[in-house]
Amino acid sequence: MKRRAWGASRIELLVVLVVALVLLAGLLYRFREVQMAVERTAVVSVLDTIRAGVWLEAAARIGVEGDGVLVSLAAENPFPALHGAVSSYAGVVSGNNRNLQAGAWYFDVERKKILYQPRFSENFFTSEMTSGSVEFTIDAVYRESPPHGRVFEGMRLTGKCACEWLPKHYAVSPAGRKQ
Repeated sequence: MKRRAWGASRIELLVVLVVALVLLAGLLYRFREVQMAVERTAVVSVLDTIRAGVWLEAAARIGVEGDGVLVSLAAENPFPALHGAVSSYAGVVSGNNRNLQAGAWYFDVERKKILYQPRFSENFFTSEMTSGSVEFTIDAVYRESPPHGRVFEGMRLTGKCACEWLPKHYAVSPAGRKQ
C-alpha cells in the first residue's frame, strides 16, 4: 500500500494562490474607491472652509467700507485670511500650471482662480474633458431691487468640473453654466 505524502499538491497550491489574488484585487479596488471618497470629502471640506472665510471677510469689509469693495475681495487670494486652516495650501502660481503637487491647493494670481490638483482625476473629469487642475472662482453676487437698486446677496464659490458629487452650491456645469 502506497503512503500519501503530507502536504498540498501543486494544483491545490495554485487554486489557493488564484483565490488569494482575486481577493487581493477586490481589496485593492475597494481601497482605491475609499481613497477617492476621502478626496471628495476633503475637497468639500476645504471649499466649505474657504466659503466661510470669504463670507466672514465680506461681512467685515461691508461693515467698514460698504459692499463696493466685494468685487476686489472676489479677486484676492482667500488662503492667507484662513490662517493655516487649509493645510494642503501650497502657495501661489501664475501662468503655466503643469507641475502642481497632487492633492494641493493653489491660487493663480494671473487668472484670480483657486486651483486644486486632484489625486484621482476620475473624481473630477470625464473622458471628454482634459484633466489637470480644477478651477474655482469667487464671485460677489448682486440682484436688482427696484426700490433699492443693486443689492448684495452674498459671495459664491463655484468650480468647473464634472463633479456630480460636488454640492450644488459649488457646481458649475463643464460648459461653465450655473446648474
